[in-house]
Amino acid sequence: MGTQFLAPVVKLNNGTTIPKLGLGTYDIKHVRDTIKAAIDVGYRHFDTAWLYNNEREIGDALKEVLKEGKVKREDLFITTKLYMTKMDPVDIRAAFNQSLERLQLEYVDLYLIHAPTSLKNCGDQTLPKDEQGSLLLTNVDYVDTWKGLEELVDEGLVKSIGVSNFNNKQMERILEMAKHKPAIHQVESHPYNCNSNLIEWAKKNDIVITAYSPLQAQKRQKPGDSEDDFGTLLGHKTVKSIAEKYGKTTAQILIRFALDRGCVVIPRTSIRSELQENMEALNFELNIDDIKMLENLDCGVRVLEELWNMLRQHPYYPWDD
Repeated sequence: MGTQFLAPVVKLNNGTTIPKLGLGTYDIKHVRDTIKAAIDVGYRHFDTAWLYNNEREIGDALKEVLKEGKVKREDLFITTKLYMTKMDPVDIRAAFNQSLERLQLEYVDLYLIHAPTSLKNCGDQTLPKDEQGSLLLTNVDYVDTWKGLEELVDEGLVKSIGVSNFNNKQMERILEMAKHKPAIHQVESHPYNCNSNLIEWAKKNDIVITAYSPLQAQKRQKPGDSEDDFGTLLGHKTVKSIAEKYGKTTAQILIRFALDRGCVVIPRTSIRSELQENMEALNFELNIDDIKMLENLDCGVRVLEELWNMLRQHPYYPWDD
């Protein structure tokens, strides 16, 4: 086992705390072994969702390490999410219970509305479509969904609740009626899409931002682009030059970028050496000039661009502003 680091925590607006660095688990490989390895390295914050179809494997890993006494339940921070097809208030309880049963826990630390854009509930279908291939959109008001999440807090099944992929106007609607204020807003954030307006608004309203996909962004090449105009963030010349300056990897620079902008961050990997490497991003800081250099790379790229294009006609599509 390598040197174990524990991420510092940030206090949420309801008095609970969240580790500043966690493990995103979307599409990771060898889920059970990865979770166990991450705990050995020092991870205590794990982010999953009904959509990811890995809650059962994560639950198996957590059950094992808890039984072995490697960690205590109160030391873990487990996030899962209510999917777009489960947003109707009549579907929330069943969806949550399914996630809780798969995770094999008595409660979750954070439950998020995965997006404001509801879809028709067709069982396990994640992107239900009509005969013409169009998504089956519904107009469930996310405010009504929020009320359902608040009931879970009142019953002690969830410690904190929040949202993902909302815009600021949508957040304001929730704040206007919320019994329990959103503790977290999880959004895509990296130098290709800093989402600075969402981050600044959240800070003013005492809501913590969790940055997802901090490493995955890639610009698409267009006719006339030079090599410097497209490609992955991990391979961008600016990121590479800053990494060389600090003696760090490009992944560590991108993780640190999120942390130094006040975000919780959840990079993804299944490789043990990278699990350790990502945690070591906690051990340095970027100076303000380097942060600004990275912010200047912002070009509005979205990792989930194809999905958002499919949802563009939804009445609660979040990215028109």
